[in-house]
Amino acid sequence: MQSAVAHAALILNEDEGRGKEMMDFVFKTAPLLGEEGYDQDNVLGGNVSNALIANVNRDGTSKENATQYDLGVVGRYTLLAETVAMYSDDPVYNLYLNPKFGSMFTAGAPLTLVDDYQVQIGDSGSTATSQIFDSVNNVVNAFPYLKDTPIARTLAEYIYKLKKGDLSGMHYNVFTADPESLPDDILALVSNDATSSKTTMMASFGVAALRDGEKSETANTLNDYWMSFVGNSGHGHQDMLQIGLDAYGLNFAPDLGTPEAKNDTVLSRFQWTNSTLSHNTVTVDAKSQLSSAVGTPLHFDDAGDVKVVDVDASSTYNETDIYRRTLVTVDVGAVSYGIDFFRVLGGSDHIYSFHAQTLKPEDATAVDFNVVP
Repeated sequence: MQSAVAHAALILNEDEGRGKEMMDFVFKTAPLLGEEGYDQDNVLGGNVSNALIANVNRDGTSKENATQYDLGVVGRYTLLAETVAMYSDDPVYNLYLNPKFGSMFTAGAPLTLVDDYQVQIGDSGSTATSQIFDSVNNVVNAFPYLKDTPIARTLAEYIYKLKKGDLSGMHYNVFTADPESLPDDILALVSNDATSSKTTMMASFGVAALRDGEKSETANTLNDYWMSFVGNSGHGHQDMLQIGLDAYGLNFAPDLGTPEAKNDTVLSRFQWTNSTLSHNTVTVDAKSQLSSAVGTPLHFDDAGDVKVVDVDASSTYNETDIYRRTLVTVDVGAVSYGIDFFRVLGGSDHIYSFHAQTLKPEDATAVDFNVVP
């Protein structure tokens, strides 16, 4: 609806009058379905501004609580954003000049593990999947609008990684004076260490990744120890303080991903796929975790060879006064190792789960590493 109204306003091409009134309607905050004052026959506003404020956090993700869904939300806005950008370059209207909207195109960068696939949380992908959930086209198409903004370098380096360094065939649209200049414009922003992963903390979304190693033509020693403390509602699972391990291009502790069906008739969804027990965290008193908000980071340090992330989520269980995890990694040169401290106070039964990937001896020959995990 919002895109259709914006298109009509663009066609009218009026700075005042009916065209401006229609464009203002797109952004106007008004009662939503289920709220007092909502009337489906008399919708009072498109709520675009309100949606960006209320439903997108400062990391550029939404409240879906599952990577695939969170990164997919920006696709709902792209047609509207391109239409409004043609209507006006006024920041009041132009979504690409809204810092929160721009951050949605780079949100997938810190969620990318070992420079190859994105962290699998909640109803994302399938069992043990390793894939990019972001739309490469959405990210690339946003570059012309964001290349002169503060996030231009981050976006360019993310595109470079998504395209695995091959920018051939990329171009701006036909209305650009030099359409073939797009690859050069991206490369001009890519730094020399763009292929080295950087430790990241997404406090508002709820993911931290401690990273080491590097990737070159002859070796790949990239490794990530990550922790998830996203909310458990929506498309999220009962997996607060889950950890994962990725190294040498492999996902060693995979998630089960999306259930067989997202309805109440498939009991395995609640008995196993979504349950706390099926994730790499702690189950208290044989119960799955409560639905809760994002966890609270208490400490995060990426200085030197020792890295640490410490998160509290005590409200995850009614029985617990302390439910807290501290993940520490130590870089010892060619490899890194991790140390896991999980503190639980409350409840009478605690199960620490860690579900690891099976690595057959014959699989090891196909992977280029010297130290077998």
